[in-house]
Amino acid sequence: MSNTDNNTLEEKQFSYKANEVVNTTDSDDNEKTMEQLRDLLFHEELSRIGNLEQQLNNLNISPETIAKVLAEAVRVRSEDNDDLANALSSTIENSVKSSVARNPQALSDALFPVMGPAIRKSINNAIESMLQSLNQTLEYGFSMQGLRWRFDAFRTKKSFAEIVLLNTLVYRVEQVFLIHKESGVLLHHCSFDNVKNEDADVVSGMLTAVQDFIKDSFSENSDQNVETLRLGNLEIIIQQSPDLVLALVNRGNAPRALYSSAVETLEGLQQQYFDALKSFNGDTSVFESTGPVLDQLMVVDYGSSGKKASLLKPILAVSFVFIAIFGWIAYDIYEENDSKARWNAYIDQLNVQPGIIIARHQVIDGIHTLTGLRDPLSVDPISLLAQHGLDDNDVSLLLQPYSAGQQDFILTRIKKLIQPPESVQLSFENSVLYLVGTAEPRWVEMAQYRAAFVDGVSSVDVSGINSLFERIKAALNPPATVTLTLTAESKVVAIGEATESWARDAAHNILQFTEVSDYNQQELVLVDSPEYLLQQAKELLTPPSEVKLSVTAEKILTAAGTAQEAWINEAHNKVKSITHLQGYDDSKLEAYKAAAVIPVDNDALILKRAIAYLVPPATTELTFAKGTLRSQGNASERWIRRALNNATKVEGVSKYDSDVKPLTDAQILAEAIKLLQPPASVTLTYKTGILSATGSATKDWINKAENEFVGVDSIHSFYTTNLTHPE
Repeated sequence: MSNTDNNTLEEKQFSYKANEVVNTTDSDDNEKTMEQLRDLLFHEELSRIGNLEQQLNNLNISPETIAKVLAEAVRVRSEDNDDLANALSSTIENSVKSSVARNPQALSDALFPVMGPAIRKSINNAIESMLQSLNQTLEYGFSMQGLRWRFDAFRTKKSFAEIVLLNTLVYRVEQVFLIHKESGVLLHHCSFDNVKNEDADVVSGMLTAVQDFIKDSFSENSDQNVETLRLGNLEIIIQQSPDLVLALVNRGNAPRALYSSAVETLEGLQQQYFDALKSFNGDTSVFESTGPVLDQLMVVDYGSSGKKASLLKPILAVSFVFIAIFGWIAYDIYEENDSKARWNAYIDQLNVQPGIIIARHQVIDGIHTLTGLRDPLSVDPISLLAQHGLDDNDVSLLLQPYSAGQQDFILTRIKKLIQPPESVQLSFENSVLYLVGTAEPRWVEMAQYRAAFVDGVSSVDVSGINSLFERIKAALNPPATVTLTLTAESKVVAIGEATESWARDAAHNILQFTEVSDYNQQELVLVDSPEYLLQQAKELLTPPSEVKLSVTAEKILTAAGTAQEAWINEAHNKVKSITHLQGYDDSKLEAYKAAAVIPVDNDALILKRAIAYLVPPATTELTFAKGTLRSQGNASERWIRRALNNATKVEGVSKYDSDVKPLTDAQILAEAIKLLQPPASVTLTYKTGILSATGSATKDWINKAENEFVGVDSIHSFYTTNLTHPE
């Protein structure tokens, strides 16, 4: 088919479709007409809306877009506040650091035009300051006026600088305080020597308090303010505005111009920080920028030094003085060197003496002070002075006592401490004390105990002592709860806690030792005896007054009476912890009936029960009120521990407060003297649990004392080896 035929066909088809469109409804024609009209009227606006939609859909803003508004945005943001500068400061600092690290020469070349003149100016100022200081030193040091000032400094015990300051200073503002008027808070502080005054906050508070006091006490008009305070040569100038107080601490006589400067500065600060002062909430960091303004008030005026005097006469006078005293100095140096040599020889001799250590040698006001250590057994340092031609009035010995490590000293101290009998030989080697010979067991025990406290003694070897006591202990084999002692009269005493079977065996085995004159176990507590088991049961169960406990010969605990159901059940559980108890019978124990009234103990009854249970010593007082048992006074440490552990076990006691203090050594000794009643020929001493007796006494008293000393809780050993008896 040719192209012409195709075009004819397409025209026919288009004509056919056009006819179809014409045949559509009138509503479609109207809608198309409106769209065409909108396109004609709002073509430009629709194009803009389309562009905005495209920008919103594509949020990737190009660098070119940011570059167009960046400079203006930075300027506007900087006019608002400093947040942008603060945010960029760390970035700029890091950039500068990176640039310097990569290429320091570039930054050096950029700063060269600025740093060169600044460095030259700084060097010139330093040289001028040095020359000025040198001129002042010459003027004040060698002129007649300077010599007179030095004499005044010597006479008044003040430094030369203070005297110069007092004679040349007209006035000087030493400190400036800027204070918030309403709260009294210190906003900023400046000091003349640029050293922060740690008490600046206290000073500002005191200034506010003093002003308030003066106004309240002496001013009839509340609007009047304190303008000046003076203390000696110090003057405090105070100026006030509606929100600020400016205080200047001035030394000397300030001119009126200083007052005017203070007022002008205060007015400027009030205006500059008006908003910050009205909204002040205690944050003083806003006022750190006031430092340069306040520093301008730190002025000083040294006045005019007048006509400078000629230096020739002062120099001649000084030279004459130097020549006059030269001979005296030379002679003094000779005397000093000779004295120094003799003292050095004396100190060297002391250092080689056993038991003497000289740590420091000082000469204070002509007195040679020697500081160090000295063993009391060493030679007396004063006795060596004459060998070197020295006077004991010229020396002060500050030698602290110490225990020297020489074996001779250690052995001497041990002999003084343990006082060995003639039958015992002592030797000391490699920190070990060896005892060889024959001695009583009590003395051997005492020697081991005391020698352990001597510095340098690590152990005591008593294998060389022939001891009857060791053989007795091996035969009786006492448990850890039993302490055996052998008296000077060869009596064996057993004290502590043991079973009935061990007590029987011990009484039988002791008979094989014919050297033993007597065996006493009356102070032995039989832990499996019915009496002891009953005591344990009462302490553990704390039965009410309506319950009676007893222990049979078969060691069975029986309970009879009435009690609360809770106590009965608790007793069933607790009784199992009693060692050596063979059983528990509570068949005769009844619980309170539901309708019965449970008896209530009064305070007096509970206190009586606590006293019977705890058995306090005469030096301790117990009181009870509202469920709390209180104790006060003095007692042994053993009774204090027992009371703390068992007080709340007493029926009716819910809390225990203790104010009992341990007995002192003097109180324990007094209690022992009261119990043992020694004769006048006996002296008792006590230390760390050991009671010792010296002097002369009868055998009866010694035997009685050895049996009764255990009645004092704090005493665990009684030494009678130093006692003699006339028989």
